[in-house]
Amino acid sequence: MPENDALIALRAFWTAMFDREVRFYRELRAGSGPEHSARVFALAEEAREEIFARHCTPKKRATSQGAPLGDLPAYDPEAERVDRVVAESARQTTVYTAKALFGAGDPQLRRYFLLRRRDTWLVDRMEAYDDAKEAWARRAL
Repeated sequence: MPENDALIALRAFWTAMFDREVRFYRELRAGSGPEHSARVFALAEEAREEIFARHCTPKKRATSQGAPLGDLPAYDPEAERVDRVVAESARQTTVYTAKALFGAGDPQLRRYFLLRRRDTWLVDRMEAYDDAKEAWARRAL
């Protein structure tokens, strides 16, 4: 699938979040104690805010994931297969993906909405398909 500017922007967001998770998980594991953990989580959250400021539309995200850190990163560009890219308009693109979940059978179907502001594509939101409800549901980035 050819890369367009919106897809390149989405992949840059995934990669920045993946790198952040890996970096701060290693820092978390390198020390011990509540002060160390609190410091690492604060730095990870600061880095997440910087990534969102650079790659996402500016808006309050009450449901964002905060600073999850673990040995299985939530963001892994290699685990998210891009199925199709739909240019809804000159300013909006929807990217449909299938995310391989750890230890699960079928991948989770997702769609990312990107908006172009000036000459920059920004991630606006993500939805995942809920098989039980047979509908798309908004999920935290």
